[in-house]
Amino acid sequence: MISFRVFRRLVLGTITTLSATNICLSLYIPPSLPPPEQCLHYRILDAMIFAAIVSMCRKSWGDPQTVAAEALGLVVTLPFALILVLYTLGLSVTPDFQHVFVALQWLLVISTILHTFYCFGLAFTAAITVCAFDYNVWSRDIDSAPSPFPMTLVLRFILPCIGTSDTNKTSNEATGTHYLPAGMQLSFKQSEFDRGAA
Repeated sequence: MISFRVFRRLVLGTITTLSATNICLSLYIPPSLPPPEQCLHYRILDAMIFAAIVSMCRKSWGDPQTVAAEALGLVVTLPFALILVLYTLGLSVTPDFQHVFVALQWLLVISTILHTFYCFGLAFTAAITVCAFDYNVWSRDIDSAPSPFPMTLVLRFILPCIGTSDTNKTSNEATGTHYLPAGMQLSFKQSEFDRGAA
């Protein structure tokens, strides 16, 4: 199973790459917009999102990143990403730049979808971790080893049948205890009682 650290780096790396690509494409298409100033708003919003995502990758430079700080950064930048998508979908360009602009829109939509899923997924996983076993998960380093989100424990909390059946089976085998079905247990106890009474 992939670790949370690797998953986080893949997601943030993908969002950062898409955001940087969007900034480069926005520098390429201004002549195609009827008023070229329209692209300024796009660049400002995309640069803000790019800077926020890069700041979440601080662990590479030695600074710890708490779960709360990352969740807050994702929640704060998500409305800007959604506004950027809606703003870009409302723009029109000249036909000679249409293919570049469509690529820009698709990359922006994919980046925003990844951002949204990671934002809600992180908040949900942290909330489950708080309920399951660790009340201080919000102050933990998100990129630490071991992970602040042990997936086996989180999955066992969400789906108790995953961990309990295997655990009971192994504990019963280890102790040598074998349980009979309820009806057979009752008849077995009754026959022992009859023997003792005789």
